Amino acid sequence: MIRLAVIGNGARVAGMIQLFQHLEPDLRVTAVIDPDEKNARARLPEKDRAEARFFKDVPTLFRQARPDAVVIGTRCNLHTPYAVQVARYPVALFLEKPVSISMPQAVALERAFAKSRCQVVVSFPLRVSPLCELGRERIEAGWIGRP
Repeated sequence: MIRLAVIGNGARVAGMIQLFQHLEPDLRVTAVIDPDEKNARARLPEKDRAEARFFKDVPTLFRQARPDAVVIGTRCNLHTPYAVQVARYPVALFLEKPVSISMPQAVALERAFAKSRCQVVVSFPLRVSPLCELGRERIEAGWIGRP
């Protein structure tokens, strides 16, 4: 089982988790940081709702839940502060964009990951959104001619 921690479980991240679990059925959301526990829990996949534990901070989450991977999908201004904390751990990180909203945040992020063993992928989930998929299908079907 792959233990996934979610920091900020909004609608976009909830959709990405569904995709992750489709690709890797053994993935389970076991830990969450989100100030709105009721709605964040409701957006979790049904198989994870009852057992996912909620935490107030990153160190406690790592100490108690021991995740294998982390998804950060908070408000944009919080992506860097959470990523800087997660950089201390040797896990896979799926980080929503923008990764930083200011030059000081970008510098902090660069410093945090300079010697980190945390492997990061920066999200671009809109390319698999229904609207983008529809556009791709229509382009491939020749609706606009040859691009």
